[in-house]
Amino acid sequence: VKVHRTDVEPWKITLVDTGLSTMTGGRLLRIKEYLKNESFIVTYGDGVADINIDQLVNHHKKMGLKATLTAVKLPSRFGAVDIQKDNIINEFDIALKTLSNKKSGTSRGYPAEESPENLTQEEKDLSIQLMRVNLAGEVAAQALYRGQAMVCEDDEVKEHLINAGLEETDHLIWCKKRLDELGGNGSLLNPIWYAGSFALGAIFGSLGKQTSLGFVEETEKQVVKHLEKHLEKISQEDKKTIKILETMRADEDQHANEASESGGEELKDYTKKFMSMTAKVMTSTSAHI
Repeated sequence: VKVHRTDVEPWKITLVDTGLSTMTGGRLLRIKEYLKNESFIVTYGDGVADINIDQLVNHHKKMGLKATLTAVKLPSRFGAVDIQKDNIINEFDIALKTLSNKKSGTSRGYPAEESPENLTQEEKDLSIQLMRVNLAGEVAAQALYRGQAMVCEDDEVKEHLINAGLEETDHLIWCKKRLDELGGNGSLLNPIWYAGSFALGAIFGSLGKQTSLGFVEETEKQVVKHLEKHLEKISQEDKKTIKILETMRADEDQHANEASESGGEELKDYTKKFMSMTAKVMTSTSAHI
């Protein structure tokens, strides 16, 4: 035996007999136990295409879709019915994933380092309260971005909203994980915040590019101030929560700057006050319920 190469790919291959006549969906169902709860790509062995897999996966994640299908558009011998795509089902699915903490974010890691903690019960209770509020805020942020993106007619702005929303999903995941570590729970009012914020986002998103981006900018500026107050209030012994809040603050500040640079206009003072009042209602109630 002559060995030509000794390096191998780090792949794990599982051969499963899914049946001779089983259709595609049935084959996926029969390998369900091997897929677990992770994203996957499926194709037949005779499939040939020049698809950029990295771009395909990135697009799938950015759009927050349940599934992405790639296909060849063959010329039809007959007439065709043009069915306009309906985003309602997809948005409902994203809302359920957000509220059940199953929505995927980017590949960024958890900011807080795994280390022993020695917090008093009073310090822990304070951190739970603050992170419950922040989790509610991130739920609302998801809805605001999705509402704006759904009605947005500018492709560039829509992509900006979706990308920013994807990074905000990281915040959602981090807040939930930190709450779990502290032994706390999210607010029972999160579904209400999501529905109200989605409607608010859709309203501002329908007012045009400049107003929509201005709304994003002002929202993020108010969130930065909110996080700075939490950083002043939290116990300095809670290093994990502090690191999470600092990372979130930097992201929010970046999103505000990007919205401004993309053409966002400054909102009227009464609009800013309205946004601040609604945020105060959410934070004050989420802290306790």
